Formats: sequence, structure tokens, C-alpha cells
Amino acid sequence: MQLVEQGKLALDDSAQLEALPPELRDVKVLQSDGSGGVKLVAKERRLTLRMLLNHTSGFGYAFEDPKLLGWSRPIEPDDFSSNVHDVLHRPLLKQPGTNLKYGVGLDRVGRLVGRLTGLSLETYFQTFILRPLEIQRITFFRRKI
Repeated sequence: MQLVEQGKLALDDSAQLEALPPELRDVKVLQSDGSGGVKLVAKERRLTLRMLLNHTSGFGYAFEDPKLLGWSRPIEPDDFSSNVHDVLHRPLLKQPGTNLKYGVGLDRVGRLVGRLTGLSLETYFQTFILRPLEIQRITFFRRKI
């Protein structure tokens, strides 16, 4: 939200969002094909930052959706730190803006912060959030504590 306040990101600008990570422009929706399989269909609406932040983007988690689990890489013990390639090329489970579904939308926001600022999400948090608040024992990497 700091980047929104600074005018570097907009909550509802689909063109801006899709230009930063271009893979969002062409993301498809994973649907059942009616015969036990799955198919990818075009999304009906463009994604926005607001959708990624409020869990209405249509992204899901592989560990809680059989269609996505079958399409995705084998699940690992910690799906929340998932393989970057898999997350970047993961299809939507719902049409954008139609349903609330927890998923990798926030992972996408973290990638946006990195692409826009040139910093890792860890470095951004440390520099612009945690250090100014004098918080020293929070990190994305447990081994650093």
C-alpha cells in the first residue's frame, strides 16, 4: 500500500498491473472439461491489484484444489514457499472478481513489489517497514533469527 500511496501502483489499473508482470496478461482459468479432465479458458475480466489484495483474483492454492493439484507440480511440504516458476505460471481457479478464494495472489503482489522497486520483498520490508518501526526480529527467513 505504500507504493499505492506514492502513486507508483494503482489499485484498479489493469493495464499497469499486467505490464509489470506480463504473465498476468495471458493467465487462463482452469476449469473442469466435463469428462473428468481440465481445460484452460480465457479470463473474462482483467486482473487488478485490488483483486490480488482482497483474494478475488481467482488464484488458489494447489493443496486445496484437486484440479490445480493435478495441473501443478507435485506438492511440497510447504506450499506457501512454492516454486517461483509454478506460482508465476499457475492458472486461475475462478474468473477474476467473481469469488473470494485464498491463493497465491499475495505472492504475486510480492513479485510486483520486487519488479517495481528492484528489491527483494525481504529487503523492501526491512528497509521501509520494519527498520523505521525499530522491529529487529522479523524476517521471511527463519534461519536469520
